[in-house]
Amino acid sequence: MQLVLQRQPYVRHQTEALPKAQSRVEGLLATVAEGDSVEFWHTSTHSWIPGIVEEIPQHNDLAISQCAPGEVTVACDLGQVKLAATECPALLRKGFRISLIAPGGGADGNGPVYLELAQLPEFQVDVIGRKSTLYDQYPEGWPGGREPPNLASYGREVLDIGIPARTDCWVCGSRGGQVSLPAIWEGLGNNTPPAVVLNGGCAMNLPGSPTRWPREAVTIMLLGGQDWFRGSQSMGEYLGGTVRCVPSDNRTTALLYVPEMKHMPQPEVLKAALGPLILAALQWKHSPNKLPMKELSDAGGALLAIGFPSRLLFTGGPGQWQEMTFGQQPPDLPAKPLSPRNPRRFVL
Repeated sequence: MQLVLQRQPYVRHQTEALPKAQSRVEGLLATVAEGDSVEFWHTSTHSWIPGIVEEIPQHNDLAISQCAPGEVTVACDLGQVKLAATECPALLRKGFRISLIAPGGGADGNGPVYLELAQLPEFQVDVIGRKSTLYDQYPEGWPGGREPPNLASYGREVLDIGIPARTDCWVCGSRGGQVSLPAIWEGLGNNTPPAVVLNGGCAMNLPGSPTRWPREAVTIMLLGGQDWFRGSQSMGEYLGGTVRCVPSDNRTTALLYVPEMKHMPQPEVLKAALGPLILAALQWKHSPNKLPMKELSDAGGALLAIGFPSRLLFTGGPGQWQEMTFGQQPPDLPAKPLSPRNPRRFVL
C-alpha cells in the first residue's frame, strides 16, 4: 500500500495566518486550509454537516475572489456557506493538520500507518515533499554532503512557501530530523509548530554549526534501542547524550525510548505511539506550563500492551529531567550496526 496524497501543499504559497476550527480535543483548535474536510454546525437542526473548505482568500486574491476579506467558503449539502474567520472556531470542526517531512519520515515503509492515522477524525496528514529527489542530500559540511539543493535548503523552502501556517504539528524522522527540522527551527524560532521526531535526529552531535534549538520549542522524540543512530553507545550514554543536546532552559521536551525499536520503527510500534505523542505535543504547545502526562502515558501504555516496554524522559522544568518506565525493561543490547542506504545522489 502506498500513502496517497489527497492534497499537495506545494501548489500555493501560504503567506498569511489561516482560520482555526474546533478540533476533536476539547480546548484545542485546528488550522483550516482550502480543500480540508470539515464539519459545519447547522444551528437550525443542531447537527454537524460534512463539508469541504472551498476558498479562503488571501489579500492578494481579493481581486479575483467572490469572498469578502476574511471570509471562508464551505461547500456542504446546504450549498455554499460563507463564514467570517472569527466564526470558524464555533461553527467548524476538523482534524489537526499533521505535516509529515517526507525525506526520512518513512512514508513508504510505514505508509499504511500514516494512512490509518489520516483516517482518524482527529488528524489529517499532508506529506511535505518527496524522498529520493534532488534535495534529498545532506548539506555541505556533512560526509558526502553537497551544495543546494539539499535537505537544509528544502527546510528553508518549506518556510518560504508558508507550510508552517498550514501545520498544527510536524512529524519527521532520520535525516529530516537531523537537517530539515533544524532549518525550520532556525527560521521560525519559538513560533515553530510542535514536532514529533522519530529517531531523535535533532538531538545528536551533528556536523556543521550547532543546532539552534528554540527555547520554547515543543519536541517529543521517539528513540529506538536498536536504531543505528545509537552507534556503539550504551543506553545510558545514548540517552544522556540526547538530553545534553536539549537547551538547559527548554521545558517542553520529552523522549520515549523503546529498547526494541529499530531505525525504521516497526509498524506496530509507530501505530501505537504516534497518535498519543502528537496529541501530547499539541497539548504541550497549547499549555507550556502543563506537562501532557496523560498523552505521554497513553503512548507508553499502548506500546506495553503490544509487548514493547519503554522509558520516558521529560523536562519537568528548565533543565529538570524526570523519568518513568512502562513495564519491565529488557537487557541493554547493542544496536546492530546496519545503516539504511544513503540518500540518492543526483548528477546535475
